[in-house]
Amino acid sequence: MFCTLLCRITLCQILLAVSLQYLSSTYQSVGLNLVPSIVFTLALIFRQEKLKCWSINGQAKIWGLALSAAGALTFVLWNGPVVLTSMLFNVQVISDGIIGGIMIVVGVLSASFWNIVVGHVTRLYPAELSLTAMMSLFGTIQAAIVAAFVSSSSSWKLKWEGGLVLITIFDITRRSCGDRIIVLCKDMVH
Repeated sequence: MFCTLLCRITLCQILLAVSLQYLSSTYQSVGLNLVPSIVFTLALIFRQEKLKCWSINGQAKIWGLALSAAGALTFVLWNGPVVLTSMLFNVQVISDGIIGGIMIVVGVLSASFWNIVVGHVTRLYPAELSLTAMMSLFGTIQAAIVAAFVSSSSSWKLKWEGGLVLITIFDITRRSCGDRIIVLCKDMVH
């Protein structure tokens, strides 16, 4: 369980948060929109999903995969020339784009692998509420360990201006509801 969460919370969420220092959130949006296609492709590779090319369901899956990839490629190619001409004069911008892009790719791949692994975990441990609670606990422990090593000591000063309370309430709600929904959906599929 602890290693399963390494993909989702520690790798995915922290890498995506840090990548915002290098690239805009638009690139993250494109990457995260590819997660369902990547999960489907991984499910095919790991033989969790069967694809019947000539059935209506198989055709819908193929078209969905193609349209998702085409949308991401259109975005990248459409904005490509403008970004490249402005990057030619600044080596720092190029290296920032590469670092941010790698972070987004690794974050999206780890989120996709987590979706595959959670399917196996729900078959082995079918108690959804306990599973969600354990995911939240272990994810918090992992994120705290990473933050302790990565963040400076001045970042740890708590300010009770209302922002910390709102962030805490939002994160607890999002994690408990979001992870619960994913676990329930994985349970319904299997």
